Amino acid sequence: MGQETWDEQRDAGRYNPARQVRIDGGPVLTIGAGDADSVDVFAEHGLYFVVSVNHGLEYCGLEIFDANGEQLKEGNVFLQADHEVSDALGPRGVDLCPMTIAKKLSAYVG
Repeated sequence: MGQETWDEQRDAGRYNPARQVRIDGGPVLTIGAGDADSVDVFAEHGLYFVVSVNHGLEYCGLEIFDANGEQLKEGNVFLQADHEVSDALGPRGVDLCPMTIAKKLSAYVG
């Protein structure tokens, strides 16, 4: 896990550097997770599923990337309001395991 370079940040028009996940033998994924978020990555069917969770602020998100590290056009979902999280994930919300969160959130992508 690292951060994008200043040149990458500038080229993307971001005010703050994005976090990056480096996949062994694979692409670098530039993700939207914050520094305080826990991040888990799962690979399935030639895609990378990146789950970010912030337990303190009770939000979560899912980003989906192709094998080349490009985010799918409609490959992300972000839930932050209490009702959004509980409606999508159930009463346990962000306390579910990351794989379960990924599976539940993938229903809202695409």
